[in-house]
This record gives sequence, structure tokens and C-alpha cells, in this order.
Amino acid sequence: MIVEMRRIRVLGPRAALHQTVEALQDASVLHVVDASCASGLRRHLAEPGERRRRRDVTAVLARVEAALANLASLEAPAAAPSQMREGHAARVAARVAAETTRLVARRQALIEERDALQIYEPLFDDLERLLGSGDRRRFSTYLLTVRSATALEMLRSSLVAALGTEHELRSRPLATGELAALLLISTSRADEIDQLLASARVERASLPPALAGVSLEHALPRMRARLVELDRERVILRERAATLARDHGGELGAARIHFHDWLLAADAAGHAAESTRAFAIEGWVPARETARLEAKLATVGALSVETLEETEWRR
Repeated sequence: MIVEMRRIRVLGPRAALHQTVEALQDASVLHVVDASCASGLRRHLAEPGERRRRRDVTAVLARVEAALANLASLEAPAAAPSQMREGHAARVAARVAAETTRLVARRQALIEERDALQIYEPLFDDLERLLGSGDRRRFSTYLLTVRSATALEMLRSSLVAALGTEHELRSRPLATGELAALLLISTSRADEIDQLLASARVERASLPPALAGVSLEHALPRMRARLVELDRERVILRERAATLARDHGGELGAARIHFHDWLLAADAAGHAAESTRAFAIEGWVPARETARLEAKLATVGALSVETLEETEWRR
């Protein structure tokens, strides 16, 4: 598609620069470029107060964006932008960003613990079925970490050679690419297995922290109870995130728009040229939007709009 474009220059009194930028922003049809520094004009330089304001707004906007991103990642319902007060919005953004960062970290920890437990659950479920209701003291159990499927097959072959069918070996893949393996043998053969595992360089695996101090034979009931606790804690976490979104999401959404627009306006002003009394802003506008743009600028007051060149853009 070919679009006819015009490069225009807006001239006006220096005192009207920021009002003009706001009008251009409302019109949303001008692509601002650096103004040609004509005779008597120089690049617009922000005052020290404006530079401090930019730093403050940039910092606040970062906290607003962080808070909203955290709420979204926590699956909190989005809220429509509502009324806001700058100072209050800045304080809310700092508090919500900090709290939701903690919630996101806690949620990730819960997910990792749940995933670890769910990997081991089938192994311990197998162990429960294998042990049955018999005398559990007759059996020794080992939780192992095996480097690869190839290493697992080598271990299996070694066990068959040493024990024949007098063992059970079950495995599950881990996120690391290794495998978790559960080995069940007769207690009378335990000394042989210790030597076999050492020669095969197979390491004992650590239980997840929630099962610390629990024997393998009693791990499954504790594991299932912990999984229920994790689900309950994740529900509480989601409810807290939903409350934060309900209480502050609308104000944060409005603050994001407000501060983002302010920075865009500051950027546009930074492209202007000025003298002690006048300013110039230049940019490209679709030819068909020129009249609407000029009507919007007319609300500012004594401004002059002139066309510098015309060309066609491919869109």
C-alpha cells in the first residue's frame, strides 16, 4: 500500500511547546523527527527540573510495569484503568511491585517443590505395592541418581548378573536429564549392592526437603500430604494476587498510561528546536490526516503549520 506523506513544521511561541506536544500526542498521527535548526533556533534542552522529572517518571514507570507484569504472571484478573493520583500511584507501585515479586518467587518455589515430589511419587507408589503388607525389615531400599539411560541399562545388567531376579529397579526421568531410580533388594544382599553401586559410580539421591528424615518406606504418605499442602498454599497465593489486582490494578493501569505518555511527550519535545521566544517541531503525517491535525493544533492558539516536502511511503 502506498501512502502519501507530508513533512510539516509547527512553529509557535516557546511557552506553548509542551501544550503543543500534548495536542500532537492526542492526535496520534505525527511521526516526530529532529527539527532542522533554522537561523536563530537550537536543539531544545530540558531544564534541570525536567531532567529530574524524567528520571523520577522512568523509575516509577519501571515499578508500575514490574507490578503489572507480576500480577499477570500470577494469573490475577486484569482491571480496567481507573482514576489515579501521581504520588499515590508511585507509592502503590513500589509496594505492589515488592509484594508481587515475593509472591512470584514463592510461587516458583512451590512449583519446583511440587514438580520434584511428583517425579518421585510414582516410584514410592511402586515401592508401596512391592512391599505390600509383609515384613518390611526383610528388604533394603535405595533411591539413586543415574546419569543417563545408558548408565541405567548398565546398572540393570550388573544387578541381573549379581542378583538374578532377586531385585526390583524402577526409574523416572529428571528435569536435569538424569534419572531417579528406586532399587529394592533383600537385606541379606545389601553389602554386595553397596559395592556394586560404588563400582558403577551410581550415587544415592537425596530426598526432597519436605521428606527429610523420613525413611523411603514411609515417604509416600508424607509426600501425598505435602502435595495437598502445596496446592492449598498456591490457592492462597493466587487469592492474594487477585486481591492486589482488584484493589490496585486499575490505578496501576492508569499510571502506566499516564507515565508512558509523559515520557513520549518528553521525547517529542527533545526533538524540537527553539530560541528564547519560539519553537519548531517537525514530523511526518499522512496527507489525509493533515486537516485533522491542523484542527487539533488550532486549539492550542497562535501556531503556524507549513509543509516542507511531500513523498510516498510504502506501508
